Amino acid sequence: MSTWQGPQRTPVDRARAAMGYVPAAQREGCANCTHVQRLTPAQQDGRVWALRCTRGQFGTWPMAWCRLYERQSTPPPR
Repeated sequence: MSTWQGPQRTPVDRARAAMGYVPAAQREGCANCTHVQRLTPAQQDGRVWALRCTRGQFGTWPMAWCRLYERQSTPPPR
């Protein structure tokens, strides 16, 4: 996993770079796992989660993680 390498214009930017900060969208988790299905609002049917694990067949959160995690080869859509 690569660390965030944005512009280092402010002291906060430099502090993040020095400590290897990784934004939530780039961290390992269900949001960028190969085994996640993104549900449309119609598919959610009132459920609180928009992601579904295709390995375990359950709803999940973007920052959840398990031992079967595999990073997607392409970044997830925003």
